[in-house]
Amino acid sequence: MKPATQKTSAEEIRAWSYRPNGDLLHVPHANDFGAISREDYALVALPAEERHGLVWVVRTSFDRHGTDPNADPGPHLVNAYQIFPNTILVWSGVHFEAWTAFLRVDDPSVSDVTVRVLGRADHLTEATDYWDRNWEVVTSTVLGEDFAVGASIQQGFAAGAQPYVTFGRNEPGVQHFHRSLHDALTVSAERTPEN
Repeated sequence: MKPATQKTSAEEIRAWSYRPNGDLLHVPHANDFGAISREDYALVALPAEERHGLVWVVRTSFDRHGTDPNADPGPHLVNAYQIFPNTILVWSGVHFEAWTAFLRVDDPSVSDVTVRVLGRADHLTEATDYWDRNWEVVTSTVLGEDFAVGASIQQGFAAGAQPYVTFGRNEPGVQHFHRSLHDALTVSAERTPEN
């Protein structure tokens, strides 16, 4: 979350706005979400403390919706790993997704993206609702939101209004990727014989 004004905060992806007390203030494209109770989607106050420069949240706070606070959160977590330079590996409990992206040589603003899914054999045929839900996430979230945001960013770069991007401290993965990319391109340029 980032401050939108002194009176509200905005979630970056969907731009939901909240009051400082956590009340849900505004939902853009509210019709897309159907009838929702603003009280049910208010931010939750979590017991937390700061130590060693990190904010630690007490896990027992996750029982707001009747969830057992002692339950293993593993089935609800998604782990994503980047394999430099162009692969993302996502582990979601019972399946892996491997995403690869290749820029087009003739137009670097366009890329070809492939996703491959590897699941447990016993889960592949028995849990069709699981796969339907996951495919809905891929098509609606990744294609409908992430790629749309990426296209918008590329349009902004092409306009030349800002020649650089500043990544926040909470984005170490993106920082690492760009440092690695810079280092790889620098080494490659140094090895290229001059004409």
